[in-house]
Amino acid sequence: MIKGLIVLIYLVFIFTSHGQEDIQANYINYYNKAYIIYPKIPKGFLEAFAWANTHNHHKTLENTAPSCTGMPFGWTMFYLVEDGENWFNENLKLVARISKINKENIKWSPEIAILAFAKTYQYLMDSLQINSTDIKDHIPILRSLTHLKIDESNPTLEFTFYCFVYEMINFLNNSFNQRVYNFPQYNFSLENIVGKNNAKVITAKKVIAGNNFVMTEDGIEFKTTKAPCPDYNVPHCNWIASPNYSSRNGTPISAIVMHTVQGSYSGCISWFQNPNSQASTHYVVRSSDGQLTQMVLEANKAWHIGSENAYTIGYEHEGYVEQPSWYTMAMYQSSADLTKDICNAYGINPHRMFYRDTLDNGTALDYGLHVLAGSSYCTKIAGHQHFPNQTHTDPGPYWTWNTYYKLVNNNPSVTTLNSLSGNFYDSGGPSGNYSNDERKIWVIQPQDASTITLTFTSFSLEANYDFLYIYDGPSVWSPLIGRYNTQSPGTITSTSGALTIEFRSDCATTAAGWAATWTATPLDNTPPTTAISTQGEWKTQDFVATFTDSDNNQVEKAFYQVLDYDGQYWGANSKRGFFGDNFDTLHPHWQIYNGSWTVSNGQLIQNDTTLANTNIYAYLNQTLSNRYLYHFVAKVTSGGTNRRFGFHFFSDNANLPN
Repeated sequence: MIKGLIVLIYLVFIFTSHGQEDIQANYINYYNKAYIIYPKIPKGFLEAFAWANTHNHHKTLENTAPSCTGMPFGWTMFYLVEDGENWFNENLKLVARISKINKENIKWSPEIAILAFAKTYQYLMDSLQINSTDIKDHIPILRSLTHLKIDESNPTLEFTFYCFVYEMINFLNNSFNQRVYNFPQYNFSLENIVGKNNAKVITAKKVIAGNNFVMTEDGIEFKTTKAPCPDYNVPHCNWIASPNYSSRNGTPISAIVMHTVQGSYSGCISWFQNPNSQASTHYVVRSSDGQLTQMVLEANKAWHIGSENAYTIGYEHEGYVEQPSWYTMAMYQSSADLTKDICNAYGINPHRMFYRDTLDNGTALDYGLHVLAGSSYCTKIAGHQHFPNQTHTDPGPYWTWNTYYKLVNNNPSVTTLNSLSGNFYDSGGPSGNYSNDERKIWVIQPQDASTITLTFTSFSLEANYDFLYIYDGPSVWSPLIGRYNTQSPGTITSTSGALTIEFRSDCATTAAGWAATWTATPLDNTPPTTAISTQGEWKTQDFVATFTDSDNNQVEKAFYQVLDYDGQYWGANSKRGFFGDNFDTLHPHWQIYNGSWTVSNGQLIQNDTTLANTNIYAYLNQTLSNRYLYHFVAKVTSGGTNRRFGFHFFSDNANLPN
């Protein structure tokens, strides 16, 4: 038996921060304890500092792979550096000294780290006589606590610092974070922190820069040397030169390397400006929005992959290989667009990309050392781990190579097959082999088909190198049915009227391919009918109604709705499992939990967008079946961009937060 409430509308204007769910449960009690002990710290500021540095993940040497950049390691969720190598601030020593807590205890315990950091934060507030909850007033504290090298007279270092502050602002302004971490509804303005003109430059689509200035096209200046990238002319790419590079000595560019920073975007940019780091890359990619910073000219050799530097171009992607939350679609798309540009500029075939996560025998290929890429190998776009003479594992198992492949190669030619049945062969036909460097896509989509059945009678591909993908729908972004290499697909049946088949081959060794046939099941365009038999029309007592359903195919399940008129309005018997409302008025069966609710023109309306967790609910008892049919129409409108509604059923308490 299922008894409960049906919550019709849950309206709240938020957006979510990805990847926090696993962190909240572990650390939220520690943060709450810190704010009780050190009540002067504005709630949320500790979590925001941690999020901007590590996505709130406690970093130790045991749970974090070493950075391929050589960047100093940052302990704890706050990225506390013990050895800054004469560049980064050694903020672990600062926190240990002020909190009077041993460094080793801070490094290994999340609870101790949070309490030590909070104690240091409040100490700095007291020392600087800061009592405000405005993040602008906390900039001196953030400068003291960050690991970033600080020099307010250096425009590029200021840029990296405010990149960090920008991420804190985004976290604190997020209504989802406000509810999860129970901090106030902040609405910090970048303009109030860096000034009206500086904010315009930061958010401008196009800027013009020189050695000591940066400005918008209409002449508004900012303090940093944020400049357009010399090799990649797009609005979201900035130029900050690294001193760490050398000549390629005539070696042609033939490969692209994907790295993960093992740190933040701003930290990576700052580190690559340090001559003593002896490390650099051509581009750095930000997680939140895909912003790019170029640090070495493509014509020059960046220092990112040791013996393989001469022929490669490298990207560092913000984040950590252990945390999938950093690999956002914005990052993938920005990085993929850059890869397409580089492939076009240097004649690199974008099909020659590493994309094989596992083999048919279960061997994992995207984590660990596999010498598959290099100047003499087929694969030209791959991870740090895949190149010769390497000891790193980035970008690691959470980097989705197949998604990246499809974004880089996102404009393929497609062969559409419209017949209800037919034969299906590889590019070599019924008797020849397919070719090298192929990416072929077929879509089987007959008109008015309900399902497609594809049966393979022969199947032979180069083991471990050439692959067939079959998708349940009309594109390569449809749900994947399977990927096939050494094992035949056998018989595949779609759940809709389309199947997409994608084939990829590498640069050497072909095979006989496949032979298959397909048949389509025509759509059933004959609607079912229902006859309802009763005695007479109007009833004032209980009565029996007979429903007769018929169809040219079998009727699997019947649903019905019973309404009655009580002299005031039409409704349904919620105690008997029915519910209906035409919203001619706000009926008394609705209970308002939160919000300003009215009825107008047959619509239920909640129009106070300043409230969170607005909802209205009504009782419904359903005990008759294991299947239920719900039908409702909803629309969300407002001047803002963060809009959400929900329809909740099988709920036993409508007053709980979403």
